[in-house]
Amino acid sequence: MEQKEITIIVPGAYSLSHYHSWTKNLFNSIAHLLRIQPARKDHVRNWKKKMNLQNLVWMRWTRQIDGLSLWLARRKLARILKHYKNEKVKLVGVSLGGKIITDLMKEKFYKNISKVVLVCSINDLNKINYKHPAIINIYSENDNLAKLAIDFYAPFHGGQKLNGKNIKNIKLPNIDHDGFCSDRIVNAGKFKGKKITEILSSFLSIE
Repeated sequence: MEQKEITIIVPGAYSLSHYHSWTKNLFNSIAHLLRIQPARKDHVRNWKKKMNLQNLVWMRWTRQIDGLSLWLARRKLARILKHYKNEKVKLVGVSLGGKIITDLMKEKFYKNISKVVLVCSINDLNKINYKHPAIINIYSENDNLAKLAIDFYAPFHGGQKLNGKNIKNIKLPNIDHDGFCSDRIVNAGKFKGKKITEILSSFLSIE
């Protein structure tokens, strides 16, 4: 019997649009001082209308940046993977969602995960030396927010680019964190003229 295919998207933290005006102003002031571009639009809202995949599951979690929230999100993802233990699962991690996925894979190898796609991910480890399925890592050197978050969560071993077996790094030019989350069109390189969700969908469709 052929396995049913499930795609699970683990979103990152909330964008600025989720917060009150005074909080937005505070974040904007900090971002200006640090020369980073925070996500102003929520990628869940932007992407839901465009990801026309069958059997697509969006994982709900608190989407906060503290350690407890991330730990609880890992536990929830573990329960979801257990629920779909007889299915063929593809995982997509966006921003902190990528950290949740890779942190869970460090704990245990899940046979039902067939592929992982990371988008503007906050990678704790730049060298993946544990057992894992195929990983596609989509990032941009212009994503200063991801760089700052990696320095915060993993100052010694983190990195945007991943190293290891069965890993494909896709470096996009001129895309900041808000560009990823707002589904911006890539303006140069191999994927010129493509939106982020189009690039993601193309990699998910490849077996």
